[in-house]
Order: sequence, then structure tokens, then C-alpha cells
Amino acid sequence: MDPIAPLLRPTPEDPARARIAALADACVQCGACLPHCPTYAVARREGESPRGRVRFARALADGRTADAALVAQLDDCLACGACERVCPAGVRYGELLDGVRALPEVRAADTRFRRALRALATRPRVMAAALRIGRIIARLGLAARLERRDSRLGALLDVASALPGPALATDGTDSSADAAELALLAGCVGSAVERDTLRDARITLERLGARVAVVADGHCCGALARHAGDAAEADRLAAAVRQRIAATGAGRAVIFASGCLADWRRTLAEETPVDDLLDEVLRRLDAASPALRARTGRIALWVPCTQRNRDAGRAARQVLAAIPGLDVAVIPSGFGCCGAAGSHFADHPHLAGPLREGVVRAILATGADAVATTNTGCRLWLAAGLVAAGRPLPIHHPISWLKEALDP
Repeated sequence: MDPIAPLLRPTPEDPARARIAALADACVQCGACLPHCPTYAVARREGESPRGRVRFARALADGRTADAALVAQLDDCLACGACERVCPAGVRYGELLDGVRALPEVRAADTRFRRALRALATRPRVMAAALRIGRIIARLGLAARLERRDSRLGALLDVASALPGPALATDGTDSSADAAELALLAGCVGSAVERDTLRDARITLERLGARVAVVADGHCCGALARHAGDAAEADRLAAAVRQRIAATGAGRAVIFASGCLADWRRTLAEETPVDDLLDEVLRRLDAASPALRARTGRIALWVPCTQRNRDAGRAARQVLAAIPGLDVAVIPSGFGCCGAAGSHFADHPHLAGPLREGVVRAILATGADAVATTNTGCRLWLAAGLVAAGRPLPIHHPISWLKEALDP
């Protein structure tokens, strides 16, 4: 491609399209991102690569019609961030993707299925009830019949049947301590499907001396809406979060779902510092130096894309390494993405399934008797994959092993 050509193209008059054009023109089309893109690894088509999607974005900015095939290739993107990590030109691909998805012609392709998933995400008790019903359907042997009608239903039923009961929401209430210093954020999906992680996180923080206010009644940072191009809804959800955290009186917040951290930080901006739960726990462990009970067993640690592209899962590795006797096998980063990507697995099982298979094989090859991950979506999708492989290993957040090590 002629590197001068983008400089000769006119800038769109619409500010949103002009911003997309500027971000797209930063791409030099070198292809360094292609070996790192999960969807390109499965499809082996240029349109399923970051480079191809950048070209599509620039064409939309110039006024090209958004035909269904091109929108589908854009929609297939997992937004894992691997391309940004390796891009020599520093293309801000995530920002570009959000901008393109907010264009009216792209938003018009939003489906009722995706809207339903986003609605469920902010209603944890309804989501938990739906998952329980899904478990019953799967155990009655009806899943295959529904999957033949719609593969997306099959993916959801797989997840529902694999999720352990204690992870599902039993109530939707927040709680607060007197003079709380920390707000513990469960997020929207986490409020429904990680009540066990929320419990273990609260207990661990309190044992390490923190006064904790739990914000767990389906409060959403707005990431799902923003990634779907609905900025107005994302802003509305963000405002509700800020109001709820302010009501706790806590000066800082922590989140246990690693995939939500960046969006929580953007949502709360300057008002409330937000940190990863495990970073907070590590600081308190260093200060308190508690005696930790030994734990035997081999744990396979899956570092999700959101952390791998930020700090390679440093905090998760350190927390598990601090537990005496625990043998931790880190799954190599070369396996890429597991395919979960938030709610992506439910809407794109044709991509998510093949991506998960390689990760499941890598987990089983370690000989581990359990799996640790910090990402809610990864936990759901990998648990279903392990069941499908005939090896239903328990899968938890690293905080659960630390909580056990702190038990009296």
C-alpha cells in the first residue's frame, strides 16, 4: 500500500467519522498484528484481521455503505487488545473499534439477541434464574435439540450446565461497613455468576484489615453498552455507578473481574481510584505478613487477554505463589484468547469454540486438579469447555485459594 495515499484522502466533515479516519490512518498496514489476532488465526481471512478491519473503518468514515458481510467481520472482533500490544505504529485500535460500532449504520445491525444479553447483564437475579433454568434444560437432555435450532442457545446452555451452584446469585443486595474505606465492585455479570468470588474477596479483605462496602446489585460500568456503540446508555449506567459508590463513603474501589478494570477506571475517572482486587490484596499481605496455611495441589493459571496485554497477570501469579505448597502451572500466552471476550462467546460460538479448544487442551496437559482465572467470561467459557472435554475441573478466582489459606 502507498504510505502517502492516506495523506491525500479528504477528511470527513462529521467529527465522529473524522476521528475514525484519523485513527485508521495511523495504521501503516504492515501486518505485524496478524499473527497475534485470534479471529485471523481461526478464519485465515484478511477481513478477520485488525488490518482488514482498519481498512473497513476508513471506508465507513469515507461514506462507504456498511454491507452485512463487512459488518459481520467487524462484529467478530473480540476486542482482546493483542493487536495494540504489538502494533509498531501505536494504533489505538480499541478506540477505533468503539467509534466504528457507534456509527448509525453499524448500530443498525445490533440484534435483539445481543440487546437481550445486555439487558440480562444488569439484572443479576434474572440472569441467575435464567442460568438455573438452563441447567435444568441441559440435564433433561434438551440442549442438543435447541442447539440445532440456534448455536448461540447451545453456547449459553453449555455455560449454564457447567457453572457451579454456589457461583450463582442468591440475593441482589449491597452491603456496607461503618466508615467503609473500600468499595468492592462485583460488576453486572459478576453479581449474577460470581457470588462465591464476591464472598471470598470480602472475607479476605476484611481479614487483612479493610473496611469494605460491597456494591453488587448488578451495577454496571457501561462497557457492554459502550462496546455496542450505545454511548448514551453507557453514560447513564456510569452515572448510576458513581452515585452508588458515593453513597458508600468509600474513597477507593477494587474490582475482582479483570475484564472490567479498564472500563471501571474510565467510568469513575477522577472521582474514585479503582484498582485490581489482587493488587490491593498484595499490598495488604506485605503490610500484615499473616501466616498462610499450606495448600497442596496443582493449579493451572489462565491469564486472560485483559491482563496478559497489560502486565502478564503479575498479581495473580504473586498471590498464588504466596500460598505455601501450591504448585502453579501458567498456561503459555501463545494460546491467545479462549474466545470468551465478555458476551462474545454467546453470539459467536463459531469462533469462540475453536479458540477454547486449544486452551482446554493446554490446561489438561498440565495435569492440574483445578484452574484459576481472574476473568468472569473466561471462567464461564472454560468451565463449559472442560465439561465438554470430560474433565470438569473446578475453576475459581485466585482470591478463593488465598481466602482458604487465611482461614483459621
